[in-house]
Amino acid sequence: MYKLMVVDDEKIVVDAVNFIIKNNFSNVKVIAGARNGADAIEHFIEYKPDIVLMDICMPGMNGLDAIAEMKQISPAARFVVISAYEQFEFAKQAVELDVKGYLLKPVNAKRLTETVAKIAAELDAEHIRVKKSLEIRGKYDQALNILEHWLIYSIMLNKDPSEELEKYRDLVGIKETNGYVMIIGYSCQDRFADKGDLRKDVGDEQFVVVLNDILKAKNHCLVGPAMQDRIIIYVFSKQYEESESRIKSIRFADEILRETKKGSNLDFSIGIGGIKDKTLIIESYVEARKALRKASSGVTHYFDIQGKSEEKSSVLPDDWQLLNSLEFSDAEAVGEIVDSIFDSHDVKGLVGSNGLNIRNKLIELMVVAHRLAWELNVEEDEQLNFSTYLNEMLESSDPKDFRAWYKTRLCNLAVRIQKVRELNISRIVHNAKQYIENNYNCDISLEETAKEIGVSPHYLSKLFKKETKVNFIDYLTRMRLAKAKELMKEGGKSIKEICYMVGYTDPNYFSRIFRKHTDHSPSEFIKGV
Repeated sequence: MYKLMVVDDEKIVVDAVNFIIKNNFSNVKVIAGARNGADAIEHFIEYKPDIVLMDICMPGMNGLDAIAEMKQISPAARFVVISAYEQFEFAKQAVELDVKGYLLKPVNAKRLTETVAKIAAELDAEHIRVKKSLEIRGKYDQALNILEHWLIYSIMLNKDPSEELEKYRDLVGIKETNGYVMIIGYSCQDRFADKGDLRKDVGDEQFVVVLNDILKAKNHCLVGPAMQDRIIIYVFSKQYEESESRIKSIRFADEILRETKKGSNLDFSIGIGGIKDKTLIIESYVEARKALRKASSGVTHYFDIQGKSEEKSSVLPDDWQLLNSLEFSDAEAVGEIVDSIFDSHDVKGLVGSNGLNIRNKLIELMVVAHRLAWELNVEEDEQLNFSTYLNEMLESSDPKDFRAWYKTRLCNLAVRIQKVRELNISRIVHNAKQYIENNYNCDISLEETAKEIGVSPHYLSKLFKKETKVNFIDYLTRMRLAKAKELMKEGGKSIKEICYMVGYTDPNYFSRIFRKHTDHSPSEFIKGV
C-alpha cells in the first residue's frame, strides 16, 4: 500500500482528491492532508508518504520550496504539483525538482488517476528492482562467504591457496598482493561457567556476523568460520619492513580487540603471523598459531616470541596430515595419524588441565573434520550426528575412552566421505556420458561438457578416465563411430551426410578416423554390410 499526502489550502481540494483516490485505487491511500508548506513538512517527516500532491500557491512557504525541503529529507518520494496557474516559471521550477506531474485546478479526476497510477507503477517497478538487487547481493555475499571459508580451510589443510586467492582478489577488487594470518581465540571469563556457555557464544551466528562486520569495516580480509574456540582470519596487506609490519598489524588487532570486547562475556586473545607473499601464507598461519599459544590475553605477534621455547604439549605436528587424509577418505591413514598424535602426548593429561591446549586443538580438528564432511554432503544418521559430537567430546572424562571415541569418529567420517565421493564420481561420469549421448552430433568438447555438468575440465578428465578406462575424446569418438556404423547399416545416406550427422565437419578427417578404429574405410565397411 502506497501512502499519499495532499497539501492544499483549500479543504474542498483535499476532500476531492481523497474521494477520487479512495474510489479508484486499492494500492494507494491518502494518509494525511496539510494546509500550508510548514505543516506539510511536519506531516512528511511523521507519515513518510510515498506520493505528495502539492499546491504551489499557499500562505507562508510555497509548494515548490516545500518540495525542495522534502527532497532533502527523502529523495525517493514522488511529487505532483497542483496549480491554478499555468505559468512557465512554475513549470520550469517543477521540472528542476523532478516532479512527476503538473495538474491544473480544478483537478480533473481522469488526469489525477492517470498520474497517480503511473507513479504507483513506477514504485512497483522500483520495489521489484530493489528486491532483485538485494537477492543478487545476498547470493553474491553467500557465495563469497563460502569461498572465504574454503580458502581458510585450504590454509589449515596445508594446501597452497595462492591461485584461488588471486581470483578472489580480482573478484573483490583488492590491490594488496601480500598478507598475514591473524587468529582470534576466546574463552569464558568465568572459569566455573557451564561448558555449554562457550559453545553457545562461539556458535552464535550473530556474534560471528558482528565480528565479520567489524573486521571488514577496517580492512580487506578473509574471515573463517567459528571453530570451537577461535576464528582464523587472513588480512590482505602491502609488504612492509619487519618492524613497520609488526606495528601496523598489532595496531589493527588492538582495534579489533577493543571492538570485540564490547558487550561480550568472553576473554579474547589474538595471535599474528608475519606478512608473507601469497605463496607463503601457510607459514604465516603456523606463526599465528604459535603466537596465539603465547597470548594468554591481548595481542601477541610472532616476531615478539621468536627464539622462545614452546611447550611441547601444545604442538600437533600431524594435524594437517590428518585433515588431508580425511579429505581423501583414507581411513587407514587417519587411524594411524590419530594413534601417532595420542602416542606422542601424555594420554592422561589430555583430559586434565595440563593437557588443555592439546585437547582444544583436538576439538578444533574435530570441528574442521565435521565441517568438511558436512560440505561434502555426508548425511547424518543414528551413528553420525553433527549436533551432538561436541557434547560427547567435552563430557568425556576417561582418557582411553576419549582416544577410542576420537579415532572411531574420524575413521567413520573418512569412510562416509569415501562413499559420498564414489557416489559423486559415478553421478558426474554418468551425467557426462548422458551429455555425450545427447550431443555427439554437435561440435562438443571436454571443456563444454564440464561446464554443462558443473565441474572443472581437469577434474572431469581425471574422473572419466578413472571410471571408464578411456579418456573423454576416445569415448566421444567411439560413440560417434558406433552411430556412424548404425547409419551405414540402415543405408540411404552418403558418407558425407553420415559424417555431418555424427558430429564431424570434415569428411576426409572422418574417413581417416574411421579407418584408424575399424581397419576399414567407410566405403569398404558399407560394401561389407
